[in-house]
Amino acid sequence: PPAQPSYNPPAQPSYNPPAQPSYNPPAQPSYNPPAQPSYTAPAAASRPSVTGVSTPGSGELLRLDLTQFVNLDYQQIERIQKLCRFAGSALNYKDSKTAIDNLQRAINILRVGKEE
Repeated sequence: PPAQPSYNPPAQPSYNPPAQPSYNPPAQPSYNPPAQPSYTAPAAASRPSVTGVSTPGSGELLRLDLTQFVNLDYQQIERIQKLCRFAGSALNYKDSKTAIDNLQRAINILRVGKEE
């Protein structure tokens, strides 16, 4: 039998994957929180001893003595705020009498510390 030629398959090309680009993440900026502003309470304003407030339409001058005032506790402040809300609500219904009554009660607490 004739000699068979030997078969040599073609050489497989070798696979060289492309080089991976190196990843350099961007530098993180350093965080410097803003400085907290310092708070300085305003100096107590000097109060005039008596001031006048004109009431609309009456031509009268309402005199307020601001030399004496009461140190209020939390409950008194809450009550004054509630009376003022009641007065505002009364005005929504055009009930001036109730609004005035609630405001006078609030002012009385401010003046003497009691609702009376």
